[in-house]
Amino acid sequence: MNLSKFIESKRKCSADYHLYMAKKWRKYGEPNLLHTPMIYSAFEFRMAIERFVFEIFYLIKEEQLLDSTEFTEENIKKIDRFSNLLKVLYENVGNKKILFKAFYYNKTHVQIFTEGHIKLSIPDLGKLHKYWEELSEFCHRQLVPGKTWENYEWIKKAYLKLNRVEQYFHFLLVENNFGWLRKSSLPPELLELRNEFLNDEIDMDQLCKRMEIVKPLLEHKKHIREQLDLIK
Repeated sequence: MNLSKFIESKRKCSADYHLYMAKKWRKYGEPNLLHTPMIYSAFEFRMAIERFVFEIFYLIKEEQLLDSTEFTEENIKKIDRFSNLLKVLYENVGNKKILFKAFYYNKTHVQIFTEGHIKLSIPDLGKLHKYWEELSEFCHRQLVPGKTWENYEWIKKAYLKLNRVEQYFHFLLVENNFGWLRKSSLPPELLELRNEFLNDEIDMDQLCKRMEIVKPLLEHKKHIREQLDLIK
């Protein structure tokens, strides 16, 4: 790795960028269990977690704001800490349970209508919060270096944790995809299904069965619309 070029590059703000930087530092330092690359990797993974959750929040907030995606100073202050960001994220959809069900609806919708060609992940925000907290151990001053910097097992444990976080992000964003379906993009038949599912009026099995039933109808409607477009 060209370390000078890597360090001198301009920083960006996306989750992808922070993940890229975290992986680079981890790969550079792990073979020899180097201290500084491990710290920088832990810092970047924490930033990646924060940014990934913010991007989820932004996708949901953008839909609610419709044409306006600007954040006021008041809104920014409400999400200045990671725990606050999670709290506001849950509040924007109702609660933690509803957000999980919305993720599950999105995954089911995409899987059925793409016939399994696209697989959406369901991020475990509790797990990401746990990783974020655990990584803080490696980002603060160490008052007893004999138990940290001078302890081979502590450094080894740190790199194992970095690998676990990296593997989870690989599962979320590489093995699968992450996306958010806008309610405004759904036809009335599917919007009704989504609302019933989120309101606990139907369970997961019923959601899948009814979506399979409505799929041919929607595809037929799409075919008719395409024909009409051709006539025009």
